Amino acid sequence: MKLTRRAVQHLFLRAGFGALPAELDRWEGKDVEDLVDHLFNESEQIEDLNLIPDPLKGRAEVSNFRVLAMILRSGPEMQNLNFHWLYRMVESRACLREKATLFWHGHFATSAPFSYLMQGQNNFLRRHALGSFRDLLHGIAQDPAMIIYLNNQENHKDHPNENFAREVMELFTLGIGNYTEHDIREAARAFTGWKVNRKGKFEIIDTDHDTGTKVVLGKTGPLDGTEVLDLLLAHPALPDFLSGKLLRFYFHPNPSDERIRELAGVLQEHDLHIGKTLRHLFTRDWFYDASVMGSMITAPVPLLVRMIRYFGIEFERGETLLRLQQNLGQTLFFPPNVAGWKGHRDWIDSASLLLRLSLADRFLRERALTARGRPEFEETSQKKLQEEAIARITARFEIPEKAYGAQTPDTWIDALSRDLLTTDLSSSTRKALPTPATLKDACIAVCSLPEFQLV
Repeated sequence: MKLTRRAVQHLFLRAGFGALPAELDRWEGKDVEDLVDHLFNESEQIEDLNLIPDPLKGRAEVSNFRVLAMILRSGPEMQNLNFHWLYRMVESRACLREKATLFWHGHFATSAPFSYLMQGQNNFLRRHALGSFRDLLHGIAQDPAMIIYLNNQENHKDHPNENFAREVMELFTLGIGNYTEHDIREAARAFTGWKVNRKGKFEIIDTDHDTGTKVVLGKTGPLDGTEVLDLLLAHPALPDFLSGKLLRFYFHPNPSDERIRELAGVLQEHDLHIGKTLRHLFTRDWFYDASVMGSMITAPVPLLVRMIRYFGIEFERGETLLRLQQNLGQTLFFPPNVAGWKGHRDWIDSASLLLRLSLADRFLRERALTARGRPEFEETSQKKLQEEAIARITARFEIPEKAYGAQTPDTWIDALSRDLLTTDLSSSTRKALPTPATLKDACIAVCSLPEFQLV
């Protein structure tokens, strides 16, 4: 299939964070397989986030006092990590890998109060984002941040804690209706003794592990956690469950049963390999159907990444970017709960929509932004006032200037609409857009349209 200019933008928006004008020029008219190969090739190299140093370096283990200090320090470190990852998405050529890492960050939603462990989990997800789901599932079950977040530290032989066992079935592999409460109770016993030690590493405490006979999903034996995970991976409900989540993230908010079954079949054919499954998805004709393009509301982080990259936005203060994420409803490393972000229509409410539609104006006119987040429960007016702060932004604007600066003002709206939007403007909307005085005005007009929120 030969790619139209709009199809190029569609693929870049779904697989990454949007195409720049030069990328549209390069790939328009080319074979879709060539662009998909390019995106995978660019994502072969894996670069970890290495912002937070190992707190155990030079130490055998951490003391209680140091654990407390790590928790207290974790808040500001997580903010820096948030900023660091978001700008990785902006600057990295491995957009496919970073977008997939964001998908798994929502799928295996975690927010443990140890920044170094969260950095480690993020790097684990990045390394395996386009690989085997088997490796992902086994690895995340032994991930220190996940173990702490889902209370497996409190999962003891004599007092099983069902939290991880429940979520691994409901949210990570099978979905509700494909297991019983008995399965959860028995699986929880299999994960007893799976802990994080004083070195911040996973280990199994044999004396705290229940070695008795268990019955999980019809299988009887002295099952351990690894064997339970293998049972989940072999369950017939898993391919459909995982296919549905991938399709709702990359393809359409309401994928048909036909599409779910097709992608589930690809997952099974390739032994749950994510990269091979996404390659199949991105090369199907139906992925580029007009009913698919512009069918999803863009998530806050990809929206910010796209605009920062396109307009060369720089923030005077990192916390401004953090507040923007909070007010838009998606903050990296701070998912709302273990179910992650619901996405699509849940990205929009009356406040966040107004903010979304005003971002281009704020960014390109370099208006100062308040650094406050949404009011906290019972927050006093005095506290709000104290937290009010102003942070300036700058916009280099080099990319639009280079791409469209030589064109005449009467062509800017149509050129930008063609390149930035994945749906056609209605005639009434187009007529309502006057000829802009400057190229910045044209960019603000197009990026302030509701259509710009659709990908």
